[in-house]
Amino acid sequence: MYSLLEVAASRQAEIPAIGTLNEGALHAQLKDCYQRTGDRIELLVGGFVVDLVRGDLLVEIQTGSFAPLRRKLELLSRQHRVRLVAPVPVLRRIIRLSDEGELLSARRSPRRGRVEDIFTRLVSIPSLLFHPHFELELLLTHQDELRVYRQGRAFRRRGWVVAGFVIDLVRGKLLVEIQTGGFAPLRRKLELLTGQHPVRLVAPVPLVRTIIRLSDEGELLSARRSPRRGRIEDIFDRLVSIPSLLCRPRFQLEVILSHQDELRVYRQGQAFRRHGWVVAGRRLVSVEQSVRIGCPDDAARLLPPSLPELFDTAELAEAAAIERRLAQQMAYCLRAMGVLETTGKRGNAIVYRRVETPALS
Repeated sequence: MYSLLEVAASRQAEIPAIGTLNEGALHAQLKDCYQRTGDRIELLVGGFVVDLVRGDLLVEIQTGSFAPLRRKLELLSRQHRVRLVAPVPVLRRIIRLSDEGELLSARRSPRRGRVEDIFTRLVSIPSLLFHPHFELELLLTHQDELRVYRQGRAFRRRGWVVAGFVIDLVRGKLLVEIQTGGFAPLRRKLELLTGQHPVRLVAPVPLVRTIIRLSDEGELLSARRSPRRGRIEDIFDRLVSIPSLLCRPRFQLEVILSHQDELRVYRQGQAFRRHGWVVAGRRLVSVEQSVRIGCPDDAARLLPPSLPELFDTAELAEAAAIERRLAQQMAYCLRAMGVLETTGKRGNAIVYRRVETPALS
């Protein structure tokens, strides 16, 4: 089972997505099912990111309202054949989850969908059907709808908001969880699953990021390379939530070192430090390396070899060429795994040393 979301597009190339601008699991699933051999995904055409390109046909998959796509579809259909693909749920199963992803309840929705339901969304773009280059394809589907509780929201559903749609990723007996954000929401879920199953947590770490600003219609406004370069040690910033899990024999962490595009859209009054430009999604451009961390000894190999026998986090930060805060998180995680132990203090700084691993006879 993997959690959703994040990542978005490069300029002239096909891009394997980790997630996309406003893309949820249903969107990703439909794109995977719809794709054929030779199709290109997430291509920039006419200044817009298009879900799928099949020869001279542009395919846009939309699971929500059509209104945000109106300008995009009008402009693209002037010069290209455009197909808008829209799912209509004939049957829905309502699944309630805890914040950790634990199943609370599941029931069949009493409401059955019909093809006529599309008109509630088609009111935004009815005249487009007169255009010779435009066509609409409806997919009548059975869907699982995930809901989580958020106090004060979704009054008619008594606080249960729609969070997304279920995707399971099982490889034989191995459960794979892909997480692009913090690990804290997954802690209880991973603890429970690793009690009975082998679990691999896959987490991307961006080595290089391109910051892409988009209009509300998805039109490219600007693109620039972020001056900050990532490193594998950045994973400790998220690992602080679950460091002891690496001591479990059924758990492993796979770090994907990648190049990513970060999509931002303008939202007045939000993201003060970025002057209103909020992160709307991220997209995978390339994978440079995959690093598997399956036990505390694997994590210990990330310590710089030049460290003295006794060291504090200032010396760790200098030896690894990382920020002091990240060095503190690294030391915390490795101590929780039993790789490091404390020996005292120098002033206010805690002094660490490596724990000797008993030699096998």
